Amino acid sequence: RVQCRQCGLVCSKPSNLVRHVRSVHQKARPFGCPQCSQAFAQRPNRDRHVAIVHHGRRPYQCRTCGMQFVSLYSMKRHMASQRHLHRRGED
Repeated sequence: RVQCRQCGLVCSKPSNLVRHVRSVHQKARPFGCPQCSQAFAQRPNRDRHVAIVHHGRRPYQCRTCGMQFVSLYSMKRHMASQRHLHRRGED
C-alpha cells in the first residue's frame, strides 16, 4: 500500500498512485476526444465518452419497458422509481 503525499489517498499499488497524482494533482489529460475538445485522464473514460456522446450508445436497457440508459446507475434509479411499470403499454 502506498499513500499520496499531497492528499493522503492510499492506493493498493504504486501504479495506481502514479495515475492518481497525474490525473488529480497534475491535471494531466493526455487522452483527447478525436471529435471534440474534451480530454480525459484515462483512455477508457475517453472511449466511453465517444461511444455515448458521439455514437449515441446506451448500453443499459430496462428489461420491463425497454428504455435505454447511458449508465447502470441511471437504469437502477429508473427501476427503483417504478416508472418502467407505467411505460409498458406505451409501445
